[in-house]
Formats: sequence, structure tokens, C-alpha cells
Amino acid sequence: MKFTNEMLEKAKTAKSAEELLELAKAENIAMTAEEAAKAFAELHKSGEISDEELDNVAGGCGEEEIPEPKYKIGDMVISSRGFPCHTCGIYRDFQITEVHRSPVGKHTYSIACPECGEKWWNSNVEEETIDSLADY
Repeated sequence: MKFTNEMLEKAKTAKSAEELLELAKAENIAMTAEEAAKAFAELHKSGEISDEELDNVAGGCGEEEIPEPKYKIGDMVISSRGFPCHTCGIYRDFQITEVHRSPVGKHTYSIACPECGEKWWNSNVEEETIDSLADY
């Protein structure tokens, strides 16, 4: 059956699924209680989506929370790998210049030598291989 705009407007005035079912019966439209409930919900949508729907749309399909990076730009760290600066050759501490956040929590960092300023933009030093100088 094709519904007219007049019929849809009348259906929107229903205050409950039961009232919508009564309106359908009055118009000789066959409808089950389940269909009436579904139609009522569709007619009275608020335009808002549930938190669960929002999580699914926003890529929040996993329940695990991704940890924040351990270090931030400007932090002074020392490498447990013990590598020297490529330019000045000094084994020393390094400064975090970039934080590369990982969607799975394995964050990496770009570092620079505070002595000579040599930067490793794509060094991707892994979080597990560096320690904060504050720990020493």
C-alpha cells in the first residue's frame, strides 16, 4: 500500500505505538503490534544516535583504551641501546622532537642531540628502548 503525505502526518500525531496501531486499523491498514512499534520509532526519531552507534561510526569498535605516550615533545631521554649522536659522536641523552602515536599503543619518537642539534626525524625510537632522565 502506498502511503499519502496526509496519512504520514496523521501517523506522526500518534503518542504511542498502540495509538498508531489503532489509527492503522481505522484506515483499514493491516499492521501487527511489532510493525506499529517499529513504525512509531521510525516516525519519532530524534536525529540523535546512541553512544553505541557513535562508537561504531567513530571507529570505537574495540573496548581497549590506547595508552597515552610515555614521553612528550621536549622530554630528555636516554637510549638503553646506547647509541651515540651521528654528528658529534657523544653517547648522551636526547630530546624528544616528535611523538608518533600508534593506534595499537606502540608509540615511537623522533629525537635530537641537545649538544649539536642533530635531528633524527624518522628514527622512530621505540618507547621500550628509552628511559626518562628524571629516572636517573
